[in-house]
Amino acid sequence: MHPETWNQSEFMSFLLTYGSKVDGKIAPEEINLIIEYFGKDTYQTILAVLEKQSDFENVQTIINLKEKLFPGASGKEYILKLLQELFVIDNHFHIIERAVLNALNRLI
Repeated sequence: MHPETWNQSEFMSFLLTYGSKVDGKIAPEEINLIIEYFGKDTYQTILAVLEKQSDFENVQTIINLKEKLFPGASGKEYILKLLQELFVIDNHFHIIERAVLNALNRLI
């Protein structure tokens, strides 16, 4: 599956899966949230893409597809809202998660 062919659900699954990995571990609550929103098959497919690409490629994917799939300020707001929901689902908002949220806020 190539990122340029992704729909909104696939992109958001990618973004949330990327976000779930930033603190070094994916909490079961984070996986469950992603699967609840986007489905198990999508999660597994996207996880494989995410793990195959370098971190630089993953960030480039986010930057390149954000405006195409979630244009403007409302798209950015939606993305950041879901990321924030993901980051607090395990009852911890780690410093690295805050840093990633701030970085993505600037990048997208």
